[in-house]
Amino acid sequence: MRILDCEIKVLELAHPVGQKRFRGIAYEFCVDGKWLEPQPSINEVLAATQNEAKKLIEVEVKKVAEEYGYVYQYISEV
Repeated sequence: MRILDCEIKVLELAHPVGQKRFRGIAYEFCVDGKWLEPQPSINEVLAATQNEAKKLIEVEVKKVAEEYGYVYQYISEV
């Protein structure tokens, strides 16, 4: 089984009242400890809470892992 890992970062955004406030980003993908080339492209996700942004970006990472034939396993966090 080949394991996909990546860094996940959630940033708080300056926002107008009523707008979503957190952006989730996934980057620096590696498989079994080796950098994945080319790096997958994942659009950022926007959410109302930090926890929701993290969960949404993890869903996107899982989809990318399946597309490449890997299994996503949460290891890293920034």
